[in-house]
Amino acid sequence: SRTLNTASGGLDRSAAASVVANIPLFNQDEQNARLAQNTAQTNSRLSQLEQARRELETELLRQVLTVQTEIETRLAARALLQSAEQSYQVALGRYRGGVGAVVDLLTAQAALSAARLALDQSYLAQASARLRLATVVGKLPPIPVSR
Repeated sequence: SRTLNTASGGLDRSAAASVVANIPLFNQDEQNARLAQNTAQTNSRLSQLEQARRELETELLRQVLTVQTEIETRLAARALLQSAEQSYQVALGRYRGGVGAVVDLLTAQAALSAARLALDQSYLAQASARLRLATVVGKLPPIPVSR
């Protein structure tokens, strides 16, 4: 702009300019959006963690109950074996005494064999259940290597 300076009798030339910059130093909407996104991600991860904890807890309880069931099964198999051994001894005594039939002795032998098999299977099932429990707990026993 030019102005006329009448007091000094001359022409005074001066110029003025201004620049206005609108630089947002603090964008509240963007920060709120980021905060909401981070909160949603945190809540999602916490939910996933809680779901995993519940699944692990359920699996742990299931495996503990399985071990307890297999222990009871093994005890029942032992009782069955004792009963089968007694029945076999009675059938053998009757057969040797001439009052028992061979079929009765063979039936008692078959029952004794089945009881032994049931006891062996119960030991294997209990060992398997204990290993599954150890896996869930995260403590596997050392596996012996035979040579």
